[in-house]
Amino acid sequence: MENAKRYSKSLNTTVKVPVDSPGVRSVYHTYVIQTDYRNELKKYLEEHGIESKIHYPIPIHQQKAAGKQESLTICEQQAKRILSLPVHQYLTEDEVDYVVENIGIFHKLD
Repeated sequence: MENAKRYSKSLNTTVKVPVDSPGVRSVYHTYVIQTDYRNELKKYLEEHGIESKIHYPIPIHQQKAAGKQESLTICEQQAKRILSLPVHQYLTEDEVDYVVENIGIFHKLD
């Protein structure tokens, strides 16, 4: 939870960060940001030793098991922008800062 708070505080002007609704608290088993440069950022982070993941690259409603569904525009847009950052409890403050620093550097490059 502390790592997620650190990310949110440090990244909120660079990428879209998760926001808890009033009365709701996430456990942040994933920390998912949104950026228009998702694939490029993922590659950049990987080149700098930072693992990130794309969960649900195909929106659930478009997966074969869901059958034919109508378009869900917001969901489909988010599926192209989401990227999960490392957030587990064993990350050090320095490691979280390294992720934040590299995301900042990447966004200054474009």
